[in-house]
Amino acid sequence: LTGKRARNYIGGTLLDVSSRNLTVLDVAANYSTYAVGGAFSGGITYSRGLGSFSAMDDAPGLPSDFPRAQFNKVALNASYVVPFTLGAHAFSWSTAVQAQKSFDVLYGSEQISIGGLYSVRGFHDDSLANDDGYFVRNDLTLRRVVGTFAGRDVLFRPYIALDAGAVTGDVVGSPDGTLVGGAVGFNLNMGGAAVEFFTGKPLVTPDGMAKEDINTFLRLSLSF
Repeated sequence: LTGKRARNYIGGTLLDVSSRNLTVLDVAANYSTYAVGGAFSGGITYSRGLGSFSAMDDAPGLPSDFPRAQFNKVALNASYVVPFTLGAHAFSWSTAVQAQKSFDVLYGSEQISIGGLYSVRGFHDDSLANDDGYFVRNDLTLRRVVGTFAGRDVLFRPYIALDAGAVTGDVVGSPDGTLVGGAVGFNLNMGGAAVEFFTGKPLVTPDGMAKEDINTFLRLSLSF
């Protein structure tokens, strides 16, 4: 059970029309197993917008193309990772899928979005969001131990990635279309320190959306 509170302002003045409280009940089931030499996991989530806990209520007779606070949607996720070797080199292939189907028009916080680090890589400034959609992420990774640090292996994992996604909805004029992007990068793990670097590029965009330039990311993390 999740409560969501959105407040939007212009010049310090609250915009009531775009500010709202939502209460969402999620019921999920997940499954994981090993199959065909790899690890599979998947899940399904049913989400229902409630009128409880100070959430807004939909007005009677709301037009069909208006977003609903009392909505119904289903989301699916699945991933598969399979390790393999070529000669003396250790590789892995991974595929991850997320999809959503809504039975009502949704507010933006409940829509599925594509384009960015966690959906379709290669996009930074541009994205698409709508009520229904999916995205698929694919990675081919080489795993190598390149030394030791503080008594622990230093893992170097270069990878190439190809992602794709699409969104659509029932509201005329709402954003829809397909994004495809690629990336090349690496992860370097040294004990509790990690470095990720990659360069991404948009490959396919909808008509009317200009392709971004190549974008580059560097991420550093420490864990204790």
